[in-house]
Amino acid sequence: MMMTIIITIIIIIIIIIIIIIIIIITILGISFMQGIYTYIPETNHVAREHRVAAILVLLFMVLI
Repeated sequence: MMMTIIITIIIIIIIIIIIIIIIIITILGISFMQGIYTYIPETNHVAREHRVAAILVLLFMVLI
């Protein structure tokens, strides 16, 4: 019984760490793409709302 609880807690911690890593990679990727776009005069700046929306969409895609 106690072993099952410990294993469940470890699995939950691993899932949380994976989600955090995915969020960090997403933020870095968006920042990288935004950095590329700032050097191209024809493109528009990526608004903060779009960055947040992209992160949330990717996060929920992973959870589903």
